[in-house]
Amino acid sequence: MSESNPSTTSRTEFLDRIRAFLTILVVLHHSVIMFGGPGGWYLRYETPDGFEEILFASICSINQAFFMGFFFLLAGYFTPRSLERKGIPAFLGDRFLRLGIPILIYGFVLGPATIALAGTADGVDFSSNFTARLARANFSIGPLWFAEALLIFSFLLIGLHLLGLRAKPDAAVPNDKSLWISAILTGVAAFALRLLVPTGSEVWNLQIGYFASYVVLFFGGCYLAKTKFLEQVPVALAKRWGWISLAITPTFFIYALVAGATSGKEFNTTGGWNGPSIAYALWEPFVAWGLILWLLVRFRESKKPSKLLSNLAPYAYGIFILHPPAVVGIGLLVHSLKLPVSVSAFAVTALSVAVCYAVTAGLLKIPGVKRVL
Repeated sequence: MSESNPSTTSRTEFLDRIRAFLTILVVLHHSVIMFGGPGGWYLRYETPDGFEEILFASICSINQAFFMGFFFLLAGYFTPRSLERKGIPAFLGDRFLRLGIPILIYGFVLGPATIALAGTADGVDFSSNFTARLARANFSIGPLWFAEALLIFSFLLIGLHLLGLRAKPDAAVPNDKSLWISAILTGVAAFALRLLVPTGSEVWNLQIGYFASYVVLFFGGCYLAKTKFLEQVPVALAKRWGWISLAITPTFFIYALVAGATSGKEFNTTGGWNGPSIAYALWEPFVAWGLILWLLVRFRESKKPSKLLSNLAPYAYGIFILHPPAVVGIGLLVHSLKLPVSVSAFAVTALSVAVCYAVTAGLLKIPGVKRVL
């Protein structure tokens, strides 16, 4: 979902595998929500009880804390190089090809198709529903909000570029002190932002309540673009923050259990002057920073890189764009089998990735499609 300089491809190949891994997490995230996990999705079945409810809540909460932020960090890390190499006109042309066209295709075709597919669960005819939505030019951006946000961030980066604020190879790289400070400030910013725009609410198709970490990570990536920090994260730093993340991750779930969230008591994390919202806002960046650093080193130092992720990497953007109708369509079929919901969610994830991989591979054979995907 971002581009790398051809001259550095061999040294950043592990970052491509991370993008593939994160894409699988996106598909898993939406599959879990569909089968009852917390969050919004085109089609939702009843929330499970017991272990599966806790499992789904844990997957969604941990994913939400870091995976989209990690995408923004990677995008920010490569974007300034592209801007400086291509110049503003060519860079903007590339952004509109790579981001604008998928937004339009998804918004006016794939999004309505996914909504129509989901409607069949309630007995609504797919063909007439989809046709009516096409005729009305209904727009549904779905997960392509990410591309919209990248377009906005790209314009902001151009503004900084014109002001002379550019990435420098001698920029100070993160250390323990700066990571602690940035995590605390990001949590405070998230809490303040959610007082104005609670999570779940949208402005211009964007859930602004989550954008504190997205902004920090994207522009942090831009700042570090020439330092090669992501390729050279110190192992000791990643281990320390991996342990911090591991230690902090269960604290929020323990708090939720003690506060009675699983027994029906109100536990509002969407925003406001209340304990859960404050705890959630501060919890997220500490989980994110640790997981991101740990994964960067884990993927970089792996002696046996995943062949699956290496094979998926060139198709990750296509899988990301195409997965919603696949998840909903396959989810409808798998749900009819009456399997345990956890089995269903993981089965839908695997099948959706496989289908989207095959479709993307076919699309890339069409002349010109590679410029978009």
